[in-house]
Amino acid sequence: MANPRQRRKARSSSHRPVMHSRSAKRNLKKTPTIRGPKALQEVWDKRRTVKQNYAALGLAHTLNPGGTENRPAEAAESEIQPGQQRILPEYETDQLPIPCGFGRIIRDESGNVVCIGINEDSNQNSPDKRDVSLDMRQSEPLVDAEVLAKWSMDENTHTMGTSREKSNQDVMHALKQLSTPQTALNILSFSLSGMGPRRPSTGEVAYLQRLVDKHGDNLAGMAQDHRLNPEQRTIGQLQSSLHRLGLYG
Repeated sequence: MANPRQRRKARSSSHRPVMHSRSAKRNLKKTPTIRGPKALQEVWDKRRTVKQNYAALGLAHTLNPGGTENRPAEAAESEIQPGQQRILPEYETDQLPIPCGFGRIIRDESGNVVCIGINEDSNQNSPDKRDVSLDMRQSEPLVDAEVLAKWSMDENTHTMGTSREKSNQDVMHALKQLSTPQTALNILSFSLSGMGPRRPSTGEVAYLQRLVDKHGDNLAGMAQDHRLNPEQRTIGQLQSSLHRLGLYG
């Protein structure tokens, strides 16, 4: 049963019990701690987004470059509604070249066919008479420099059409060193918790030596010897252990 003070608080229009909600929203807006290498944390700018930080380092924030192209302003204005036809001006249609094997239908204002334009040089430039020793660069389509810069990869900088500074090169070098797998060739010492070289103990050497003294190279007899092989090692286990010690084969 509520006391009178709680009843007045419930009837009051000025009381809004949302303090806990405000603190919860404030905690949600906090930027999470960066879980990454120390070299990346030092150059990370908290005032920028992930995309902006990656761009400052010369990295691509995603492998899909879609959505990063600058859409021309006139593209929105020249959107064609469904069921409509786009009529090019005369200067555009006249300047467009006619490909080999194709023609251009010329109509009047009412839509009637006036004549058909055909490329007269199509017979002369047939594939039989073309020079096969043309440079491959001449056959490539013309690409805008801005589009080429976005989609091309610079071999020296390894960035998408941009160059990075010397500090960014140091960061990239540190990240490459961290991503290199740890082996005995690139580090002085490494953990042997996983697969790695193992040296047999003194007890294992004595265990195998007794089997060799009695059975020689008979691995099947070693595996069936319950007195000298109480661990019940298989033929394959005994063979690998003896190979490691140089006592077999």
